[in-house]
Amino acid sequence: MKVISLKDLPLDIPASSVTVGGFDGFHRGHLSIIRELSVISRCAMTPTILVTFRIPPRIVLSGDENSLLMTAEEKIEEAEKAGLDYLLLLDFTEELREMGAREFLERILMEGLKARRIVLGFNHHFGRNREGDIHFLANHVEEMGFGLTVVPPEKIGDMVVNSSRIRKFLWDGDVERASECLGRPYSLSGKVVKGLGLGEKLGFRTANLEPDKLKLVPRDGVYAVSIKLGPSTYGGVMNIGRRPTVDGRSRILEVHIFGYEGELYGKCIKVEFVKRLRGERKFRDLDSLREQIEKDIESARNVLASKGFPG
Repeated sequence: MKVISLKDLPLDIPASSVTVGGFDGFHRGHLSIIRELSVISRCAMTPTILVTFRIPPRIVLSGDENSLLMTAEEKIEEAEKAGLDYLLLLDFTEELREMGAREFLERILMEGLKARRIVLGFNHHFGRNREGDIHFLANHVEEMGFGLTVVPPEKIGDMVVNSSRIRKFLWDGDVERASECLGRPYSLSGKVVKGLGLGEKLGFRTANLEPDKLKLVPRDGVYAVSIKLGPSTYGGVMNIGRRPTVDGRSRILEVHIFGYEGELYGKCIKVEFVKRLRGERKFRDLDSLREQIEKDIESARNVLASKGFPG
């Protein structure tokens, strides 16, 4: 897969099959669009192209933190796994903010990407003031000479899968339902940074994780997690919160990795959320906290084993 930007346009190809969208999370609904795009591209013998933003416009405009399901690096990784040929990553500049739907269609999709087939989710909007949608495109099919395919919503039972619903699940701590919608465990990646060393004093060595500041961190609490560290995968238990028993001030993310003895500071790890075990609470003393941590570790091991994760 080739990652491109506006400066790489127009592409030196005769035609392409294109989809456009936020694709925050690359969830099951997004994957259904990619599958349809792939089928159409094989029939038309054209490369597949996903057009999306490095950071979604809603975050650029609002400045909201703790709401991004996927960083640009993670989006690139998932797009490659999905078998796409090109990924056009856009920065939400003032020029793009003011670009109308027709100009976006003509200049970027038709002239820049040589789009001959456009595949779109049923509710996607694009262009200034979100004026472009499937009805807008349908009105320009004959004039501009492209094919249009609209992909219906992906559902789990009666529930439509979308990024907003996944965010709500994560803010509520329901990582299991979020992962069901994603089609894989929700994850946080980042470097291990120095903490206060309290976990080691209690007998449970922990690593403090520093994820991307825009990335959504699930609700405070204790979670059974799977940790990817280099080529290896470990089970673990993660606490998200302010540690009210100790200081109760800054929010931290600390993970205890089962069976890992090596140095962690400065290493990059990926934490996949499997299940929320309990909410964060204040204990009367450190001995009570230590006893609860032992119970949390046992609970996490049982959960991971029951779901087929290393523990």
